[in-house]
Amino acid sequence: MPRPKPDRDALLEGLADHVLAHGLAAASLRPLAASVGTSDRMLIYHFGSKDALIAAILERLARRMATGLDAALPAQVLPCEADLIAAVIALMRAPEVRPFMGLWFDILSMSRHAGGIPDGVGLAIFDIFRDWITRRHPDGLAGSERTLALIEGLLVIDAAGASGMVDRVVAALPR
Repeated sequence: MPRPKPDRDALLEGLADHVLAHGLAAASLRPLAASVGTSDRMLIYHFGSKDALIAAILERLARRMATGLDAALPAQVLPCEADLIAAVIALMRAPEVRPFMGLWFDILSMSRHAGGIPDGVGLAIFDIFRDWITRRHPDGLAGSERTLALIEGLLVIDAAGASGMVDRVVAALPR
């Protein structure tokens, strides 16, 4: 009896889990296919190309992270930028979010290399997070881009191991 064709959405969930656990370095067709019990041909059948597959996986993960962040910090305007930055830094340090941050750094480092990340994927993920920040920012879109730039810089510093510096900067932000 032939195996039934896997459902595209179920494939995408399993593939997203694999990339989240193993990073983008493990995102070649054969390991991806093996992780969900199918063939690389079946992945191309469902997604059209490797670039489209990677884009779909990363978009799924970005939406999954945004949903988790929404649950952790519901959409409400915070009193000031400093409170928003402190809340986001705390969220990004949570164990359940760390794999997403590692993946985000993979995306950033691979996005400028030929054959790395499909064009526009990094920007699409960035837009999801900017919109998430905007819904919580006291100045809306006008302030959210500056805040996002500060958060991104602080997260890079934090990832480099200088969490004490990040804590001091966040504590010194005007309230």
